[in-house]
Amino acid sequence: MSMAVTGYVTKDPYIPDSRKVVLFTVCYAKDKYMDCKVWADKKAGQLAACLEKHDEVAVFGVLDSFNTKDGKTKFQIAADFIQVQTDAPIAPMPVKAESYSAAPDGFTELEEEEQGELPF
Repeated sequence: MSMAVTGYVTKDPYIPDSRKVVLFTVCYAKDKYMDCKVWADKKAGQLAACLEKHDEVAVFGVLDSFNTKDGKTKFQIAADFIQVQTDAPIAPMPVKAESYSAAPDGFTELEEEEQGELPF
């Protein structure tokens, strides 16, 4: 099953002895965590260097499940794509209050008696 999760990295990514996978955890809500893995072959070190604790990320991939040694089922995302939030500031766009009351260009506001059920 495909899945996406957004949140922040809880600690620096970990590369196990295999050196072909990067493991990290994303906190997506208060006390809610999702383990993530990325198969990176020779570039695992480069990928791990790009992620660090507290980075805001969006992870897209396939939801996998596995059983732990104590018999519990755990879930993790096998990531296909990771988007790291940049530090570039985004300026808020000013909105005038009157812009909400008028119909956007190309649209016509309906009179109350013209409003009915939508055709879909």
